[in-house]
Amino acid sequence: RSPGLCPNSESFAIVIRAWLQSAEQASNIDERVSSLQRAVEWLSSLREIENEKNLSTAPELFTRVLRIARAAAQERPFVLDLAKDVFENYRQSRHRVDYISYAALLQVGLKAFSGPGHQVRKR
Repeated sequence: RSPGLCPNSESFAIVIRAWLQSAEQASNIDERVSSLQRAVEWLSSLREIENEKNLSTAPELFTRVLRIARAAAQERPFVLDLAKDVFENYRQSRHRVDYISYAALLQVGLKAFSGPGHQVRKR
């Protein structure tokens, strides 16, 4: 690594957005979840160094992760754990969590618990 060349917020965001786009366009669920996990890894890395390196996350990245997790949760319920971690990171960031993100997390939970293996008795 060159001493004068350091990643900035935008370079992280480009990589995260690329993984999120890959997740949105994936034809099968395993590819979608794998791409989503890679996006979350990059977002988590950015969150970890955000304050010490004068970098910044963007609220849109957190919200988009939650939206994609919602789409995968019914088939892969473990995505709920990923979504909860992302939501908690969002809460701990300098950004204010909006109602859209709260709703997205709730929808991930609903889909995760409505998938196969989670039979809910209806009255």
